[in-house]
Amino acid sequence: MTSGAHPQAPVAWVVGAGGLVGRHLVTRLRGEGWEVMTSRVPWADEAATVETLAAELARFGGLRAGRPWLLAWCAGAGVVATDERELDCERRVFERFTALLGDGVGDGEDGVVLLASSAGGLYAGSEGPRSPRRPRPSRSWPTGARSWRWRRR
Repeated sequence: MTSGAHPQAPVAWVVGAGGLVGRHLVTRLRGEGWEVMTSRVPWADEAATVETLAAELARFGGLRAGRPWLLAWCAGAGVVATDERELDCERRVFERFTALLGDGVGDGEDGVVLLASSAGGLYAGSEGPRSPRRPRPSRSWPTGARSWRWRRR
């Protein structure tokens, strides 16, 4: 699904557009004149998720040709108490997706990839307020460890 289709407007694909962050980002981008692509992804089935994301990535490739673009990954169902097995599935999907993206982006493209991830789990075990002098988080849950690994890439 796309909207705001001006042929030379910048184009964005918001993965996870149905969630809190993604929904707000879609609204903001559309308000600023971006063409926005969203997708329905069968998150409960890892193989179907990767297959759907691959097909949607090909569609996004056609939309972004010759235009500035943004790919915003706002997806992820991990919360504080999500177990490692579920988080590992999300990690595998994300890694497979970014490999496909890397294979499909050409030289000279004007694009940005944004990974939006909650920092709640990342700092859950920290004592005191976060500050520039104490930037190292203390992760007490698997979601925090995942956020830390993804932010360090």
